[in-house]
Amino acid sequence: MTCRGRYGNRAVWQAGRIMATYVRSILQDDEYVLFVTRLHWVIYARAIVCIMAAPLLSGTLAGAVESQGVRTLALGGGLVLMILGLYAALKAWWRRFGTEIVVTDRRVIHKQGVLVRRTVDINVVRIESVDVEQGLLGRWLGYGDVTLRGTGGGMETIRRVARPLDLRNAALAE
Repeated sequence: MTCRGRYGNRAVWQAGRIMATYVRSILQDDEYVLFVTRLHWVIYARAIVCIMAAPLLSGTLAGAVESQGVRTLALGGGLVLMILGLYAALKAWWRRFGTEIVVTDRRVIHKQGVLVRRTVDINVVRIESVDVEQGLLGRWLGYGDVTLRGTGGGMETIRRVARPLDLRNAALAE
């Protein structure tokens, strides 16, 4: 695996840190990695909100009421909210762990999943357009949705990807 090009130095650093075994195993000997990215940390937002809201909500409600039954219900609701937050965090981590997004000098590789794998390889010469959608929060935090359109009518959308503009530029560079 060799990294070069406009994003080469960053790709070299990220290739060892992020790129997992699947992409390394399918790269050809003379294929160069131009860009590596992953899903943005914003996929943890639901989990963060639930985990932070659980003690605030249950503590505020439990302290504000006199009835022991309502206090127990508030603490139980906080516990349920905490468990849902932890589940959401684990699910987001598993999704981020199992996703690889790599641009080489020949193709764009998008792999999802660990136990059940879904992969899409689009040849760089067959990419017709790359659309990036970013809302205001996405522009501030550096994430967005990227849609790759191939000449044969194929389309692949990657949601909440980190550095979407760099991904677009790397995919269209060749």
